[in-house]
Amino acid sequence: MAPINPEYAKLWTTGVLWTLQIILDGRGTFFLWRLWKGKVPTDDLWIRGGYMVVSKYWCFLEPQEDSFQHLFLTCDTATRVWKTFLQSANLVLNLVQVHQVIRAWWNAKCYPKLKPLFQAAPAVIAWELWKRRNTMKNGVAVSCNWVIHEVNKTLHYPARVRCPWLSKIPLLWPEMISFFDGYKPYMVTKRVTWQLPYEGWFKCNTDGASRGNPRPILYGFCV
Repeated sequence: MAPINPEYAKLWTTGVLWTLQIILDGRGTFFLWRLWKGKVPTDDLWIRGGYMVVSKYWCFLEPQEDSFQHLFLTCDTATRVWKTFLQSANLVLNLVQVHQVIRAWWNAKCYPKLKPLFQAAPAVIAWELWKRRNTMKNGVAVSCNWVIHEVNKTLHYPARVRCPWLSKIPLLWPEMISFFDGYKPYMVTKRVTWQLPYEGWFKCNTDGASRGNPRPILYGFCV
């Protein structure tokens, strides 16, 4: 049996997969895998497959070929969106290859609570770029600022779900990073001592919990 590529394992990390389920409502869980494999159906992929395609990149007045590299990295919108989120995360790199950008997010050093968001960020950004391309192909204009807004909103949602006890998580990505970097948990300690039962009573100590379980529970003891 061939060894599993460790980078393939990262594609299915809980933080990434769970976030994509939220974003795509279960319809596109494999988008990041397709992105990694270069299987997103841009026009250049169809052409390499032998299909006759009249290719056009939809955000330019002058005709340009709709290609994987152009869509996800080199067009003005993609470059601006990537740099907006990379700079906030203190990641500096030249946008040369999709794999290189994804690895930069995966290997970034960050606060542990941010790690799942860093793992999900490249999939979220690429997904919003893909949505923009398809929306514009159907005649509806989508601005770069709208893409940035949607990425912010999508990354904010799983942050709230993963940390429901934090009620004031900022919406914007730079502020979210600063919030988690400066977060210090509030510790509450309580002294618990064993006390003798009242006269004529028996006391049985047990462990276990049912917090968050709305159904009936059962425990047993023997005296």
